[in-house]
Amino acid sequence: MKKIYLLFVLSVLCMSCSDDFISKNPPSDLNSEGFYKTETDMNQAVLSAYANLRSLYNQTYVRLGEIRSDNTTYSWLSGNPANEKGIDEFSSPLLPENNFLASCWDDSYKTILRCNIVIGRIENIEFKSEVLKAQYTAEARFPVSYTHLRAHETGRNL
Repeated sequence: MKKIYLLFVLSVLCMSCSDDFISKNPPSDLNSEGFYKTETDMNQAVLSAYANLRSLYNQTYVRLGEIRSDNTTYSWLSGNPANEKGIDEFSSPLLPENNFLASCWDDSYKTILRCNIVIGRIENIEFKSEVLKAQYTAEARFPVSYTHLRAHETGRNL
């Protein structure tokens, strides 16, 4: 009798979960499958694309642009990382451990990726106003163009 009861419990447990239960998106996690559905979602996606510009323009482009020009100078003190000194003195090639170029490259592509996601997903969303849809599309295209321009100015082509 015990074996029959155990077999019954095991069979009920094995059949209690369905694929639909397992494949649901957790409401606490935002992902691409369940996110891009409303105008508000697209607004958040455009803002996300612009948020990545902070790391580019507050750190990377200052070091790769202004420090390499005569507009600013870098006062190198012992103990400071050699990365900035190499950039300031136009060292060629830059030290292999200089991570500003790799950071600039990564941040540029993250910005372009986020913008391209917005541009690719916005057509499938129903907007109350076509003007707002066109505005969000234009706002997503601007960082792509501007990032390409700044990358060209720092001597790289994306």
